[in-house]
Amino acid sequence: MHQEHHGEEGHHKAARAAIDALFDAMRAADGDAVRAVFAENARLMSTGDREGVPFIRETPIEAFAGAVDKAAVGSWDERIWDVMIQVDGNLAAAWVPYAFYHDGNLTHCGVNSVQIARMEAGWKIVQLTDTRQSEGCEIPDDVTKK
Repeated sequence: MHQEHHGEEGHHKAARAAIDALFDAMRAADGDAVRAVFAENARLMSTGDREGVPFIRETPIEAFAGAVDKAAVGSWDERIWDVMIQVDGNLAAAWVPYAFYHDGNLTHCGVNSVQIARMEAGWKIVQLTDTRQSEGCEIPDDVTKK
C-alpha cells in the first residue's frame, strides 16, 4: 500500500475529508449529511464482547442517520486522533482511534476501521466497523480538552 503515489496525496486528503464529514455531521445533528457521506449499500458494524463472547452487530445506515437527526446539536461528539490512511487507486482504508462524548461526558472509546471508495459522486464510506469500550480509554490530553 502507498499513500502518495501517482496523485494519491489528493485521494488521501479526500478520504480523510469523508471521515471528517461524518463526525462533523454527527456534531451538527444532521442526518442528511450523515446519509450523504455513506455509499449506497454501505455497512455500519460494531464488534465487541458480551460476557466474554465475541459479537458483531450491524446498524442500518438509515437507523443511524435517524438517531443523529434526533440528537441535540453538539450532543454527539466523536473525537479522533492519530488517523492512519492507506490509499491504493480508488480504495482507502483508515484506522481511526476515537473517543465518544455525549453531552460532554465520555461514554466510550475504541477504533473505527473505515473503508472509503472513490465513486462518481466523490469519496464515500462503504464500511465502518468499530470497537467499543467504556473503561481503560487512553485518550491524548489534547483530545480530552477539546
